[in-house]
Amino acid sequence: MYQESYGFFFYVFAAHILILLIDYVLKWRAFTGYILCLRNLGIGIRPLVITWYTSIFNRLIQKIGSWRPKFQRTWFLCGTWITLFALPFALYFVIQSTFVLLISVISKGDKSVNTVAPYLEPAVPGVNIPISDTGYYVGTLLICSVFHELGHATAAVREGIHINGVGVFVLCLVPIAFVRMEGLESLSSKKQLRIFCAGIWHNIVLALVAFLIVFLLPWFSYPFYEYGNGIQVISIHKNSPLLEKGGLDVDDIILSINQCNIENQNSWIKCLYQAAKKPVPGYCVSSDFINENDETVAVNHVNNVIECCNDTAAKLCFEYLENIDAPLEVPQYSCLKARKVVEHASSLCYTPDDCIDSHCFRPSLSNGTKLIEIRRRDQNEVLFLGHPLEVLHGVHISEYIKSSFLPTLIPIIINKFCNFIIVFSGAFATLNLVPCFHFDGQHITRALVDIGLTKNIRYKSVRLAISLSITILGSGILVVYTILIFLKYIS
Repeated sequence: MYQESYGFFFYVFAAHILILLIDYVLKWRAFTGYILCLRNLGIGIRPLVITWYTSIFNRLIQKIGSWRPKFQRTWFLCGTWITLFALPFALYFVIQSTFVLLISVISKGDKSVNTVAPYLEPAVPGVNIPISDTGYYVGTLLICSVFHELGHATAAVREGIHINGVGVFVLCLVPIAFVRMEGLESLSSKKQLRIFCAGIWHNIVLALVAFLIVFLLPWFSYPFYEYGNGIQVISIHKNSPLLEKGGLDVDDIILSINQCNIENQNSWIKCLYQAAKKPVPGYCVSSDFINENDETVAVNHVNNVIECCNDTAAKLCFEYLENIDAPLEVPQYSCLKARKVVEHASSLCYTPDDCIDSHCFRPSLSNGTKLIEIRRRDQNEVLFLGHPLEVLHGVHISEYIKSSFLPTLIPIIINKFCNFIIVFSGAFATLNLVPCFHFDGQHITRALVDIGLTKNIRYKSVRLAISLSITILGSGILVVYTILIFLKYIS
């Protein structure tokens, strides 16, 4: 299952080892130019970690933090309240995720146990994210992390804290931004709370902005792209039967599947799953059509499937679904050309009563095999004989139909990138709300305990012990969660 992932991470580790080896050799040989270059650029290289640190953005951050003080005061105050409002929901979600994973690990293989509740799951390229989406993965993590730290930095500048510098370190493949500042301990708990809530607040805003872009993209893309009137084929898997003659072509616009109308990606998936779950549909055709086109040979039962045709892909054996009391007007089984049946049929049918003044004929197919009618714009229908999921996994589609010179990939990239940001930025906010060591939640908890218990508990050491206990508990929950995730993937 994870062979592709193993190969991918092998190359990532190999690249890190190669960089570390080159760094070691150049430093051992005392290449002055190389050493000075690393020092001037602020680059550090350690096993599986590459760090970049600079003070070049300090002035820019200072300007941003000093811009419109009244607006920023309201902005960060609003962010603090919204972050605190989200705190119990984030804790509940993390605890629920831990319990869902625990049940999933304990009841592995027991189908009677239902674990369909949503839970927080780490995203790993090659495991639950395609390797081809690694660029989105790394870029999204970098943007979410930078926005998070920008929130801390601008809030700190507003509170009079000096910024020493900013940087990014890449751990294996994961880029994480950071800010170094001094003097935080000298601030009051309320000011510290505003600073530590600012990063989470920025992640919430970033996720909302990305959601708004996804929501408004159909309107923004008009008139360059058409949306809501079908889907466009971007590519077809090289091993897909749909690449054969009479199949789909790149840039085809698909309008329906088995008379299930398709408007966007959701309806595309819905129609294919509907085709997979429902029984094989029949077709309402007239008795005259049957008499004129029937090419039946000897009827045979092969592996519980009726065969009444010669070995030809163009023809199928159709079974007549008749009412018990009705007279038999046409043969029980008829060998017909599938395309002619589809073109002549007035509608689909699942019972004889679905056809008015005609007869319901259903193709005799093996279990799981379906006759799928794919209707295209301005072209003939494509008939696919197989499982609907083969179509789903074999065809790469776009909800945005190009109607100009612009490439189809533009709205696809924007949509996917924004969806990554919604998920990752939301996860950043959720995890940082947990009272865990080295997370914002640790400092938020300490500030909240200090603010809430100062009147009742005068000794700062006692308040610190309370916040430390809460942080240990929160860290324990995340440790258990991490172990359960590991067990889930190795089992």
